[in-house]
Amino acid sequence: MKPDRRAFLSLSLGGMAFASQALPVRATQRGAEALDQDLARLRQVDPALIGYDEVDRIALDLAEPRGLACGQAGRLWVVGDRQLALFVGGRDARRVVLPSSPSCVCESVDGERVYLALGDQIEVRGIDGTRLAVWRTRGENALITSLAASERFLFVADAVRRTVQRLDTEGHELGRIGGADGSPAHFVVPSPYLDLALTGDGVLWVTNPGRHRVESYTLDGRALGAIEASGASIERFCGCCNPTHIAALPDGRLVTSEKGLPRVKVLRPNGELDCVVAAGDRLAAGVAGLDLAVDQAGRVLVLDPKSRAVRAFAARPRGGARG
Repeated sequence: MKPDRRAFLSLSLGGMAFASQALPVRATQRGAEALDQDLARLRQVDPALIGYDEVDRIALDLAEPRGLACGQAGRLWVVGDRQLALFVGGRDARRVVLPSSPSCVCESVDGERVYLALGDQIEVRGIDGTRLAVWRTRGENALITSLAASERFLFVADAVRRTVQRLDTEGHELGRIGGADGSPAHFVVPSPYLDLALTGDGVLWVTNPGRHRVESYTLDGRALGAIEASGASIERFCGCCNPTHIAALPDGRLVTSEKGLPRVKVLRPNGELDCVVAAGDRLAAGVAGLDLAVDQAGRVLVLDPKSRAVRAFAARPRGGARG
């Protein structure tokens, strides 16, 4: 077991931190064994909670896959290294070489444009990969980690400035969530994960990982509510800063992913656990960066950087999962 995973468990389980330099070797070993046992216990998931099965897997030849997004006509976009990759029907359809490493991607609602984040700027490209515009208004200290497009707006999550910007379709800023520079931070972002999702009824969901919550907003930035759940059990968000990613199902339920203790699960809009997509043996220990998307068939797509693949999960019949 790696030291960082032990540190994670010490933070997650509370009251179990060990000052190894002050303990005898045997006591330290016993503490490490106890933590290993706790980790093994937490990775176990009640089979009755599993509501999805893996039905497809797209292998990626990217060394560092970073983000994915679904579009119209069965399009799946994946970014990583210095590439924008398009898959259609699970097959590699197009590659675009980019000037720098991208972090996230989304397709416009009308299916005519693709938005890419490269460091502190956004590239707008046509579906054929042609570059249409570059928006350089984010600020030199920005780190864009998520993009979400509605018919009128593009929402931009910045993990360094800890804000969500609302832009028009020409790249002009219309407002932001999270406060101006110098004001107390609303979003607590200890690691570079701040993610967005839009539901079909026009609600913007934003992760607030350091507070173990996801928050809902109107498209003009007015707060609606929040789901907050801190703890090690499967119903809650574990570790120092989770969830890392979020996506929305067609019926308004939310899909979330976590690092440290990797798991992907579905939440009802009121915050209750609906079912588990993947956890335990279904995910490699310690994997992080599990970006999420939902395709037109309602399948949950999980970007798995450790296996360098996009994994597709389909829902079981409702009798096969809780609730």
